[in-house]
Amino acid sequence: KLTVQQGVLGFAGRGRIVSNNLPGIVVSGGSISAPSSDTLFIRGAWNFYGTDAFEHNGGTVAFAGTDASTITHNNSAIKFNNVVFNTNNNWSWGASSAATNDTLWVEGNLTLVNSVLVRRVDLVFGGNVNLLGTADLQLDESAVAAGAGNQTVTLGNANRLKAEGLMINKSGGKVFLGSNMSLDTLFLKAGNIAPGSNTLTVDGSNTIFGGNANSFIDGRVFITSGTWSGSRYLLPIGRGSNYRPVQLHNSSGTNNWDVEYVPNDTLAGTSTGTLNAVGINEYWRINRNA
Repeated sequence: KLTVQQGVLGFAGRGRIVSNNLPGIVVSGGSISAPSSDTLFIRGAWNFYGTDAFEHNGGTVAFAGTDASTITHNNSAIKFNNVVFNTNNNWSWGASSAATNDTLWVEGNLTLVNSVLVRRVDLVFGGNVNLLGTADLQLDESAVAAGAGNQTVTLGNANRLKAEGLMINKSGGKVFLGSNMSLDTLFLKAGNIAPGSNTLTVDGSNTIFGGNANSFIDGRVFITSGTWSGSRYLLPIGRGSNYRPVQLHNSSGTNNWDVEYVPNDTLAGTSTGTLNAVGINEYWRINRNA
């Protein structure tokens, strides 16, 4: 057991803290300061108390070890820069009765390597999310993309983001998909999500909340098991800077939809004469029961 009760435990360069027994590392009065340009490796359970229990200094914290560990903290003011979970482990962030201030806040990148991370409250991330190998991310609450610039989410073999939903609430940039992604719910507040050549699928038995000219799906989207029979469903889509929502209406039953907005496209054809101009066309491509 390592207990920090006052002062700062700092690392000038790469550091390693190893604790093989519970309660592991307890920060109850002082703080731990990560190296500014290197990695602090942590093995064992970690418990934070107080608003200043950790200083990330722009560095990286890597949680490692072969035993499943629980990591808790009790103030949402604690933020990390880059965080890595690795070594074929199951990690649990937050106790089963964790309060809402037990948020995992990662201002940089979150990486899982052949590990499972179970979150019982929100995950807020400002950088990229990378799931490598057999990694899996399981969230009881929402994942919130809150970066000031472009972010990329790559789910690897998992494909499905196991969470209450994904919220896009950014001050700038877009969220790009580095892999296919399947969601239960999508919340659009600020900033766009851009699937690119990957597939974004949203469960139609739930819904897409929000959506406006400043926050929409920039590209193609699949809606599965749409059950809004007899009612209308507004799909906030567009392309680039063009917000072009489309309203779907199920006449009956359950349907799947494949929808995208195409801002401009030239018609195929040939001409033997002189062309002075070529027209372009915008359209919505909607495929029901895709």
